[in-house]
Amino acid sequence: QTKASRSSLRGLGMGRPQADKLRREVLDGKSTVIMDSACKVFRIVAVVAIQLEQDDGRIFAQIGKSVSGDLRVGCELPGTKRDRDELVEGAFQRLVVSRLGNLENCMEVERIEATSVEMMSREYSVQTRYLRTVCFARLTGPIVAPTCS
Repeated sequence: QTKASRSSLRGLGMGRPQADKLRREVLDGKSTVIMDSACKVFRIVAVVAIQLEQDDGRIFAQIGKSVSGDLRVGCELPGTKRDRDELVEGAFQRLVVSRLGNLENCMEVERIEATSVEMMSREYSVQTRYLRTVCFARLTGPIVAPTCS
């Protein structure tokens, strides 16, 4: 971590806690921050998500999460940031084991699609390119869990 990188993050207009969190994310290998020729800071994040579908077309989705004790509501596919030098397969397995463990033996991946999207990060207010890989999987067995009707 250089003096230049510390001052570059402070110059983004974010508070110290937010800059420290972004710095930690970079040091942990969860994202990369670069500066272009115009001295504009840009963040790059590689993510893996699972679109798990039942035969009737219903899709398994995450409808919220707890962040520092606060409930954040939002409908999204279960996903994770890839670690530095981690292959898609490794991130997929880590995601399944850590968040979908009870479904590990009743899904089959049918295809994988990679896309790239650029947008402002809600968390850091920094222009971010998300390298998104979605693993499309089908349930191969029944799930015993409550459902919404």
